[in-house]
Amino acid sequence: MHRKEKKSIDINNFEVSLPLPVHKNFTYSWHETLENGVRVVAPVGRRLMSGVIIKTLDKRKKDFEFEIKPLKQILDSKPFFSPETIKLAQWLSSYYLHPLGEVFKTMAPPKSAESTTKKKVSLSTNIDSLLALPTKPSLADLVIQIFSRRNKLNKTTFETKLKQQCKENGLNYQESKEKITKSKLIIIENEISYKESFGGDKALNNCFPVLPVLKGKTPEYSLNSDQEHVINEINDDLKKKESPAFLLHGVTGSGKTEVYLKLIEQHIFSSHEEGKAQAQALVLVPEIALTPQMTKVFEERFPGQVLVVHSGLTDKARWENLQDIQSGKVSVLIGARSAVFAPFAKLRLIIVDEEHDNSYKQTTKFSYNGRDVAVVRAKFEKAFIVLGSATPSLESYWNAQTGKYKLLRLSKRALGNPLPQIDIISVKSKLKGESIQANQGKDQLLGSQPSSTSLDPRILKALSENLKAQQQSIVLVNRRGYAYYLIDKKTQETVVCPNCSITLTVHKNNSSLTCHYCGYNKALALFIKEAGESNEYLALGYGSENCEATLKSYFPSARIARLDSDISQNRESLESTLEQFRKQEIDILVGTQILAKGHDFPKVTLMILMEVDDILNFPDLRAGERTFQLLVQAAGRVGRNKYKGKVLVQTVRPEHFILKSALNHDYFEFVKRELMIRKAHGHPPFGKLIHLEMNGSQPSLVKNTIQKLSKWLEKWLENQPNTFEDIKIIGPYTPAIEKIRARHRQQILFSSPDYKKLNFILNHTLKQFSKQRDIRLKIDIDPQSMM
Repeated sequence: MHRKEKKSIDINNFEVSLPLPVHKNFTYSWHETLENGVRVVAPVGRRLMSGVIIKTLDKRKKDFEFEIKPLKQILDSKPFFSPETIKLAQWLSSYYLHPLGEVFKTMAPPKSAESTTKKKVSLSTNIDSLLALPTKPSLADLVIQIFSRRNKLNKTTFETKLKQQCKENGLNYQESKEKITKSKLIIIENEISYKESFGGDKALNNCFPVLPVLKGKTPEYSLNSDQEHVINEINDDLKKKESPAFLLHGVTGSGKTEVYLKLIEQHIFSSHEEGKAQAQALVLVPEIALTPQMTKVFEERFPGQVLVVHSGLTDKARWENLQDIQSGKVSVLIGARSAVFAPFAKLRLIIVDEEHDNSYKQTTKFSYNGRDVAVVRAKFEKAFIVLGSATPSLESYWNAQTGKYKLLRLSKRALGNPLPQIDIISVKSKLKGESIQANQGKDQLLGSQPSSTSLDPRILKALSENLKAQQQSIVLVNRRGYAYYLIDKKTQETVVCPNCSITLTVHKNNSSLTCHYCGYNKALALFIKEAGESNEYLALGYGSENCEATLKSYFPSARIARLDSDISQNRESLESTLEQFRKQEIDILVGTQILAKGHDFPKVTLMILMEVDDILNFPDLRAGERTFQLLVQAAGRVGRNKYKGKVLVQTVRPEHFILKSALNHDYFEFVKRELMIRKAHGHPPFGKLIHLEMNGSQPSLVKNTIQKLSKWLEKWLENQPNTFEDIKIIGPYTPAIEKIRARHRQQILFSSPDYKKLNFILNHTLKQFSKQRDIRLKIDIDPQSMM
């Protein structure tokens, strides 16, 4: 009789990326072959973490100088991340100087894998332990009986079964439990179980109904000659395999959306077969507020083939939509910035609407620009991309001028109606305020009488005439809240947030002082009471609440509503307000810049822009560009149908060249002047910027740490004068807002026309930074704000 030889199991080793703040990967083993892009669970010290396999290693276990731990669990039966998205993640990590594991974590949808920790009990294989229990009836027999069907149980299940067995056999439960535990008859251990939150692979293959598939041709929509020319230019270039990136510069109302729809019809649905899309498109929009409008238009054209993802959806809904995209069941995905990471089956076309908008910039945790990521993803996926805007960013325009993109133009409105007339309302600079004292009643602290208003009489007259004509108006103010800040009349000091170096905004609706940076909130009545009866304050500035209240006092019979970020935080309120305005159930809509972005309101004929000087005077290199974009985009919301539109801009700087360029809808005059200024200072698009920030709770520690880093950097660069002579370093310096969320900030700004050199320097600098308690380091590549 021959003894069977034990079959050897091949152990494979893998490089795994884990969501840790370190720029390195980790090695683990598994007894099966696994593909790159599969998500796994790996032991990290005493913890278990989900990670991504990015490489299979050739080395066997014996070739390593360290012990290789086995993976705990495999989360996917097939790769969650495709080769293209792995390549994208690696580019993101390199370009944005961010750990690869944390990049993967950002790219995966929320709760795509969730874990549960439970205590598990199993039967020991130590026979001596069984024999050491002389109890009659034998406790060993009872325990073996408990595990007769399953070799591992939840601790609570085991205890319930043991209690039942002790009761049936007349044994004391607590004594029996102690004896069993001490004898090591059982093994108790923590087990972390990972599973797909909403069904995982089974959900992907079985649980979703097949959505309706388009049959036959989509409805025909006629294009004007300019739109047809743009479509033909794109198609000709694609046939020649030229210019996979296109910049579509179209004036507001020129029909850019119709161009997007036609491209999707031709390149996505022309090859559509029964059952599954042969190609897919991604449509990015800058704001959640724009997704319902965009989705409605696309769903009407491509019924059953459009899905949406954004942070306003529940995690479950978002995950289900992404799985339908990954499986290829639907063809078009619309979403805000994070949708750029969606797992497509076959991505053919990416559209970035309002590509200039700074909402595409993610500023917290992993900082990236969704527009720029979309361009890189299109390259890796061998897809083509269309960036659309009436006011392209200077970076995109310059890319078109230098041949990286192809510039296409729609210079007239689609319906032939003229662009709205823009009039400047010149006013003198004067800041009015409301007096607030401790002896006022709680309900009389704000707005006890019609507010001192910044609205010029000419604006009030225009609003009155528009109401009589039964047409709609939008009034845009720069900030939400009732007043910008409180100021002590005696000391002339403003009331600032205790956690941030920023003034508290006065809100009337909840009678509070609020910090829009950290969320600090204090009842206005309590603040005034604590300040003392002798103190008197002025509420200065003109926020959206104040504007709404003022207009209601002037036009009591008008239907007036407000839409700002206070309202839009509630998605139902946001959609309800926009829908009411579209149905003409609101006469005047007051709001912040959210109303200037891409909306289509057919009966809006008057746009009022208040206090644009606040944006123009902002201490930031992009202040002028943002002001021009706001003016032109806001003007584009009016006169989009058969009605003639008008825009009134109230300002104290009527002669400024940016206002004059906007007055004439002259994008190219603005670009010409602005590029001259940027070039003189080496600012984007002529140079790259990197922002390095250190922050901590102790200001002296933050300053000392960044000074040490700065001195080391200065000496290191002195030793290589010829290599880095075109690198400019400003700082360390204290930013305009020195403290946010009780953490003090210090910054260094790096600039150079050569990004590779900047990247090399920052990489080298990061290696010198030894992590200290209470000091956080933040790197922002291509910052959109210097604040």
